[in-house]
Amino acid sequence: IIILNLIIIISLFFILSCKKQVPLISGTPSDEKEEYVVLIDNCEDNDDVNFWNGIWYTNYDNFGDTIIYPKLTEKFYMTRGGSPESPGYCARIVGYIGPQQGVRPGPEPGQEIPDDYYYAFGGVTINLSPRSSLKPYDLSKYTGIRFNCKLGTVKIKEDKPLNDSIKVLLRRKRTDDTTGAEFEVTIGSLPFNEWTPIKVKFDDFHQVTTFPEKQRPLKPFDDIEAIYIYPNTDTKDMNFDISIDDVGLYYIKDKI
Repeated sequence: IIILNLIIIISLFFILSCKKQVPLISGTPSDEKEEYVVLIDNCEDNDDVNFWNGIWYTNYDNFGDTIIYPKLTEKFYMTRGGSPESPGYCARIVGYIGPQQGVRPGPEPGQEIPDDYYYAFGGVTINLSPRSSLKPYDLSKYTGIRFNCKLGTVKIKEDKPLNDSIKVLLRRKRTDDTTGAEFEVTIGSLPFNEWTPIKVKFDDFHQVTTFPEKQRPLKPFDDIEAIYIYPNTDTKDMNFDISIDDVGLYYIKDKI
């Protein structure tokens, strides 16, 4: 009886511990360095919760012409056909970025009002913890972010071109005198209809200057709450079709 109870307890522990645990670190050897990856999500469980128990969701401006699928009001759904690394599912966003570029319509034509908050944007957000807690993570020990990306050719507006570049943004913990997602990097000239491995070093991120009065030191990246992946919102009035898979953090260390 004691042995049977022990088997039951071990089995229950195993079942419960399998729910949304971060996969084991994988290493890629080289001559002098070793690279290690910690996955945030590979989308293979086909839901909106990542391995860190954060969620995927879309966000976009709510005053302009931007269109995005999945919609913000919907639960984020994965799409069949992932990268060669995990071919089952991926996160895909399709849409159109509107023309708004920091100018709010005025009462009459020609009386537009400059407004830094009035610009078109849209993309997918990957929270690193549940919304209920939304604690920031110290990522300063990592070298950067890695993921696989594929651009598709679906157009929401047939008369508009497709965007071939993306932005990766880090949302840091907001305070009274700072904004959140002001650290970004742009990746351009990506190919269409093929998966491209992407690595972005934290050293390559820069701070946008939209709100210079709210700037803070670039490092350390010790208060990260979420990762945003957008089409390049510097180029407006364009379609986008972006698939993302195998999002993770990587770090490199010398071989022992």
